[in-house]
Amino acid sequence: MNVYRKCPKKHLGKRLLLLSPFLILLIVMMGGIVFNTEEKQERYLTPEEQEAEFKSIIATVNFLFRQRKRDELQNVAIILKSTSLEDTNRWLFDIEAQRKSRNDLPLYIYPEINNLTEYKELKKLKLTFENVKILMVHNGSAVISDVLKNPLVGFLIEVNDTQHIGDDFGDFYYLGQEVMKLDRNVECVCGGISYQRPEYLQLSQDNIFWPVGVETCDIGIMRSRTDFKPLGSLDPLLDYPALAPICIRPEVPRISSDAEHVTNKSIGVNKFDAKLFTASKMNETVMLDLKAAKPMAMQDWNNLEKEDINGIYKFPFSGSEELSHYFGENDFQKILDQRGYDNIIPMFVHGRKVYIVPTTSM
Repeated sequence: MNVYRKCPKKHLGKRLLLLSPFLILLIVMMGGIVFNTEEKQERYLTPEEQEAEFKSIIATVNFLFRQRKRDELQNVAIILKSTSLEDTNRWLFDIEAQRKSRNDLPLYIYPEINNLTEYKELKKLKLTFENVKILMVHNGSAVISDVLKNPLVGFLIEVNDTQHIGDDFGDFYYLGQEVMKLDRNVECVCGGISYQRPEYLQLSQDNIFWPVGVETCDIGIMRSRTDFKPLGSLDPLLDYPALAPICIRPEVPRISSDAEHVTNKSIGVNKFDAKLFTASKMNETVMLDLKAAKPMAMQDWNNLEKEDINGIYKFPFSGSEELSHYFGENDFQKILDQRGYDNIIPMFVHGRKVYIVPTTSM
């Protein structure tokens, strides 16, 4: 006799949710119909188009279910400056919560000042936490040289324990390292910019990554070990390069001096596709945005709140006098350096995506 077990209602929704991508795939493949708005008639996909559509959907399904796995961050070391045992303990608990395995995110801790007593207190942390190394040196370059003695370390995140991290800290830097592997033009990943900066330098809540030249990371930065090779110097502690020409920074901070700030603004990035954040792809995104953006006149700036919140807008400038219309008496060159991208200033104003562009780009 066959016995059929009824699926409990409380599990039914979960099962349908898990199956939904595959149901969508089945429906699309069985339908095979697209509508051509220009010809106003329906047509069937050719076999080649069906195969391409199938591959696209499979890639999307795989993408949706792709998450960071165990040991995928074992080559990303955190160099943590310890200012107090309380803050360092908080950091260690936060990092342990984000590790997929004990090998992920090896932590190198060094005291803010060269104090033997502090060093001994920090050494006790190894009794409680795994994959932690305490360094006696307190000079930043010396710390980096010490960490790079481990050949497994491919990327380094430098940060202070006074700063807080979002729940997606590990996922964010995992995605960042994947982008850096794909694109040699991207040489660093920024953890965030201080929320105390003026409004026009604040991060928007629109994009996850944004490549910026001459960027200054206020809070946290990840670089590849290849950036720390001495530049012809016999002393390995000298001649380290300055910040990379293109440093991807988040439009939503992953690190902040305020715990609530990070909690409120961080969002999950573990399912984002690294190929979408290369320098060339971001440039393509900017060009598409500018093409779709609604041209605005300078006098429209004060009425931006009346525009559609889902729209994209571009405003012109041709010199410092016109920039003063948007930013007042601020340092325009600093704005271009810290917010600019190829002489374009992306902003997030009144909840709307805005580009301030040279008049010739209007």
